[in-house]
Amino acid sequence: LESCRRSNPQPALCADARDWPRNPFSKLAAIALCLRRGVDALWLDTDAVVLRDPIPRLEHITQGHAWEQEPAPELLFSVEADSWNCINDGVFLIRATAATMRYVGTWASIILGRPAATDQSTMYLLLGLIPKMDFDYFARREGLLDARTGFRARSLGSLRTPTW
Repeated sequence: LESCRRSNPQPALCADARDWPRNPFSKLAAIALCLRRGVDALWLDTDAVVLRDPIPRLEHITQGHAWEQEPAPELLFSVEADSWNCINDGVFLIRATAATMRYVGTWASIILGRPAATDQSTMYLLLGLIPKMDFDYFARREGLLDARTGFRARSLGSLRTPTW
């Protein structure tokens, strides 16, 4: 912690997480703290290995260019090593935007409502990636989209998946 505070240009961002609960909510709480302070976060689970400095490539991807039609992505997920179709929430970049803050809030609220859930399975639910899943039914049941009828949408705003 002291090393982080000495070397970081924003020492207030250094947090002592040793006493945090070892559960998926802590991961999302840490990310939410960064986003709330306007800091983009590159999340790496403890079993991730980085072989090259990813920052130059990530800066290029997240800048957005005037000649491109699509906006710069707000959320970049890695994929599982053994399948290009499986998104992995153990390594991802999330930009500090209003949409990503709402997304992380919704993600965390679903985990709090399902203490046995994992952050990975909950993220799959939010992205509608569960095979044979009826996302419309799930979104209605969880109150994700309509602020008039959904408690999560009333509290956090209507869910919009950030650009990725």
